[in-house]
Amino acid sequence: MGKMSKGFSKKNFDELNVEKKLTIMMVRITAIIIAVLVSYFLVRNTTSTYQLVTSNFSNYADLNATRVETKLETARGMSNNVATYITSLLNDIGTIMPDTKTSYSHVYKELRSEQLIAAEQYIFNSIIETVVSNPLIEEIGVYFEPNQFEPDQEAYAFSIDSKRAKLSMPTLHTEYNSYSTEEFYTEVIRTGETFVTSPYIGINGEYVIKVAVPMIKNGQVIGVVATDILTTEFIDTVIYNEAYPSLSSSILDTDLNFAFSSDTSHNIGINIGIEEQIRDITKASELVAQGELFVINTVTPTGENYARYFAPIDAFGQVWWATVAVTHLELYKTIVVVTMVGIVFSVVALLLSTMMIKKKIKSILGPLKCLEEAVLEMEAGNLGVEVNITHYDDIGRMIEKFNSMGKSLNVIVKDIEYMLTKMSNGKFKIEGKFRADYKGDFIKIKEAITSISADLKETLSDVSVTANELSQEAEAISLAATHLSDSTTEEMNAINKFVITTEKMEKNTQMITQKACKNNKMGKIARDSALASKEDMEEMLKAMDEISASSRTISSVLTIIQSIADQTNLLALNAAIEAARAGSSGKGFAVVAKEIRDLSNQSSVTVKRIEGIIKTSLKNVERGQDIAIQTAEKLLEVSNTIEETVDISQELTEMSEKQQIRIGRLLDTIKEISVEVNVNATSAEESTAISKDLERQAIHLANIMEHFKF
Repeated sequence: MGKMSKGFSKKNFDELNVEKKLTIMMVRITAIIIAVLVSYFLVRNTTSTYQLVTSNFSNYADLNATRVETKLETARGMSNNVATYITSLLNDIGTIMPDTKTSYSHVYKELRSEQLIAAEQYIFNSIIETVVSNPLIEEIGVYFEPNQFEPDQEAYAFSIDSKRAKLSMPTLHTEYNSYSTEEFYTEVIRTGETFVTSPYIGINGEYVIKVAVPMIKNGQVIGVVATDILTTEFIDTVIYNEAYPSLSSSILDTDLNFAFSSDTSHNIGINIGIEEQIRDITKASELVAQGELFVINTVTPTGENYARYFAPIDAFGQVWWATVAVTHLELYKTIVVVTMVGIVFSVVALLLSTMMIKKKIKSILGPLKCLEEAVLEMEAGNLGVEVNITHYDDIGRMIEKFNSMGKSLNVIVKDIEYMLTKMSNGKFKIEGKFRADYKGDFIKIKEAITSISADLKETLSDVSVTANELSQEAEAISLAATHLSDSTTEEMNAINKFVITTEKMEKNTQMITQKACKNNKMGKIARDSALASKEDMEEMLKAMDEISASSRTISSVLTIIQSIADQTNLLALNAAIEAARAGSSGKGFAVVAKEIRDLSNQSSVTVKRIEGIIKTSLKNVERGQDIAIQTAEKLLEVSNTIEETVDISQELTEMSEKQQIRIGRLLDTIKEISVEVNVNATSAEESTAISKDLERQAIHLANIMEHFKF
């Protein structure tokens, strides 16, 4: 494509007049010189400007890194002061502390030795004073390993935040596990070194960073002092520059999560790779691993391109990052302005030089313009034109030769015109009738005209004969083409009807497939329902067996109750006899015996009724079992029948789908045939039209041939 474009441009250049060619060549040379000079200065200036801008933003990032390091160092210093004081006190107390506990702890409200009370009170007051007096600090906490502060107390830890410090109220930890699993604690206990956590929401709902240092006694880590600093105190890293409205600053932890950002669109604790798209993630990872100043390009979710400058922050063994970001549009604004000024200067210089070059060349090549106009006149057929000679130089001599050539051409053209006029009138006998003096290559023109005349006489004679024959053949072709067109039209109509029928068949097959699929699904549902009903019947049979067994058990119990009632009746009878023997003293006993006998008789009657009901229930249960068994068998038969129906429906569905595919292929083939038939019909119609036109042309040609004289 590039070669074609280049060739096309060269061809256009070659077709230009000399004035324009010289002008273009001179302008190109001038443009190249100006472009080289301007490009040199632009590259030099652009490089210097970019280095200066990059240096400024790198300094911004490095300054912010220093500010953050200062805050981290301040927090570590406060933690170290508390840790150093605590270990010093514990070393002193360990040598003079008595075994008795005489005072209550201000923190835990428990008995402590006087030495521990004094140490605890001093630590408590020092932390409160530090938190209240320093706005950077949100909270300071002291966390001990088990039994290290108080020998018989496993968990000793408390913290004081900015709000509770004003009330002198600590936050207590009564369980060792409540702080021993925290990252800041486990890391310091494990390494014995200062540790900085990633930002998290502190006790008062604001984001904080915890700086934790070890408390070391006799070479052993006995606890941790941790200071929480507010991330909002990183506000002094915000940079304002009217020339760069989009300028923003951020603090990233060692995992490149935002710890602070002046851009409210960034979320604290979220990785920069989630908030922004890093153009070259591999290169960025390598630069981060080096831990030095670097710059990468990122893209925001809104599509803005940013240059982000990174400066490392020494976070006590970790590498955090201070970043400064600015949009490419603002970053390169100065460079673009300088470049545009250079381009405008180049264009103005090129325009001025072009005007001067064009004016000078025009004055030198002015006569060529007149010669060009004369050539155009000759090209238009005006061979009598002449050009005035202003200077008898190379161009003047060329104009003189041009005028002479024009006169000779004019005479020859008029003679050729005379001969061709005779030939156009049908007179081809022109030998010996030329009047002009033909020289050089013009002799070939004379011979060619003579030869054309002879050939035309012979050709026209043959054409006359052929025209008559062609007229007859054209008529026959016209009749055959008309017949072919009619036959093709009938064939096309038949195929279109077949296509419509096949499409209907395809739709019907598709409906059958859908019905079969639906029947298959309903069959599966019915099969599952039948199987579920069979399982329910089996459960019901089990329940009826249990009812039957329970009824038999009740029947046995009723038999026992009947026996007891009979014995009770017998005893009541004996009691009545004995009461009668006793006379008047046994009347009360006789009444009781009578009541017992009546109750026994009623129990016997009731038991017989219940026994009858249970026997009836047993018969009904047995009958229900028989019916349930028969129902289960029927359900099994129904399930098997449905299963067979599902299989048949599945086979029918598959057959319908295959049939639908075959019909679809058949329909596609028929449509292709229909397209071909339509093409043939169109071709037949065109052939008919052509044959009729050919017939007319043959008749017309025969009429024309009558005009010529051989």
